[in-house]
Amino acid sequence: MKQKQKPYDHRYPARSSVFVGREEITSQLTRELKNPGTCFGITGGPGMGKTSLLLKVKQQLAKTNENNEPGPIPIPVYVDCKRDESKAEDILSDIVNSMAQEFSEQCSLSCPDEVINKASRGHQLKDRLKPVLDWAYNQNRRTHLPIVLTDNLHRICGHPIAGSLASLLNPVVDSKDISLVLAGEHAFNEELRKDISPLRALIAGHYDLKPFNLQETEELIEKVSQYGWKCKDECAVSAHKMTNGHPFRLHYYLYNTLSRKGELSKKGLKNLYTRDTEQFLDSILSSDKPSEMSCLSKKEVDIIRRLIGENDLEKAIDMLWNINLNFASKDN
Repeated sequence: MKQKQKPYDHRYPARSSVFVGREEITSQLTRELKNPGTCFGITGGPGMGKTSLLLKVKQQLAKTNENNEPGPIPIPVYVDCKRDESKAEDILSDIVNSMAQEFSEQCSLSCPDEVINKASRGHQLKDRLKPVLDWAYNQNRRTHLPIVLTDNLHRICGHPIAGSLASLLNPVVDSKDISLVLAGEHAFNEELRKDISPLRALIAGHYDLKPFNLQETEELIEKVSQYGWKCKDECAVSAHKMTNGHPFRLHYYLYNTLSRKGELSKKGLKNLYTRDTEQFLDSILSSDKPSEMSCLSKKEVDIIRRLIGENDLEKAIDMLWNINLNFASKDN
């Protein structure tokens, strides 16, 4: 018997089929980013759904290619800023390499290595984009608009490369060679003030993502029936109270309740909800080590800390669940 797929999974961005709560923002970004030189900022706390939003926008923009709309063909490029980036040029390389990959996936155009190598020698982003865009134009006689979706910019905020990156992005936005989204946990005012060319002046709009309201939580939970899972009672209110509508927490509780109980119910959600679990989720969302948890031994805390450090969140969460389960049974 084929195993049913779970609609929720806190370990990854929300899949398109369970994407709720950001439809208006998604529509506006999808529409306006197709205008060359458009720039938006997106902020939101950890687990608030920034990456899910960017990937949804990327998917929607790619769909417009299928409709053969007039104007430049949008080429959405998702770029994840990493903590170990050593210089802004590394991010430029990520942009070009990701763009070449998108040409392959969206337009069935395989960019030759010599074109990529030529692009890698450019000092400015425009110099890096030109060889790839010229090559793509020669393939189908259509102009293309790179739409760069930069994620997790907070990882490089406070580092010198942040201001350098802003200075490298500004000219291509200003000259309408690309459209741009800057996404991170907080506003980039400090970095943009250090920018020698005023990228901040080109930001057309800013969205600060908030938790889901009750109606959006209900919409998310209703998705479970589309995957063949049972929802025994009206548990949206309970889920919303437990999480305050926080997207990551919602996906965590819904995913684990399905995993443990095989269905959604108020009782299943409440059984999973413990103070230690909440502390553990806080530690994941804040990227810190978990605090000392009341029912955990020092050895257990050390193991969980090691698993988080190795980014093996699934094993850490499973371990915490089993400890809480044993602890609850002893209490009873």
